[in-house]
Amino acid sequence: MTEHLQSVLQFIEAAKENPDLLHKDVCAPVRDFIESFGGVVPGPAVKTSPPEQDAVGGAAAAAAEEEEDDPERMKPETEALPPMPSGSGEDYEKAGEHKQKASDAKGAGDFALAVEEYTAALLAQASALTFANRGDCLLKMKRPVAAVADCDAALGINPDSAKALKIKGDEQWSVVAWVGRVIVGDRQGT
Repeated sequence: MTEHLQSVLQFIEAAKENPDLLHKDVCAPVRDFIESFGGVVPGPAVKTSPPEQDAVGGAAAAAAEEEEDDPERMKPETEALPPMPSGSGEDYEKAGEHKQKASDAKGAGDFALAVEEYTAALLAQASALTFANRGDCLLKMKRPVAAVADCDAALGINPDSAKALKIKGDEQWSVVAWVGRVIVGDRQGT
């Protein structure tokens, strides 16, 4: 945790020195976070001259290449969100069978099968914990948008769902930490 906090503090210092960093696309979640607490992100500085280019073909090309090489960068989600059950199915036995299969698949590292089984369980009987567990699998499949949607659904059923809050927090923390590493890397010329 201290390691993550250090990355966040470095990011904050970098943003203080150069507030324009907050206007990078990767910083959108950080801007949203600041604004959710009533904060205001200053507008980007107006550039009066075109960006300088280095001998390799420009800083923008180098930055784009660096982003492609980042192993922790998640690709944009192209898959549709998993089905969200509407209504309250009450087939507890069927839901229990699917949750057991999902748990077994999750334990074996087959997150795609676990998502399918959790979805079947949700269609039989929706519960906050089942949504949170499916969200956990989606996050491990590097599908943060779908994971947050499931956590929001879980919190809609049970606003005190600790598991949903933890998974949603993990996703948001990973974004902040990743953005911090990108910004600090930019500052250090890496």
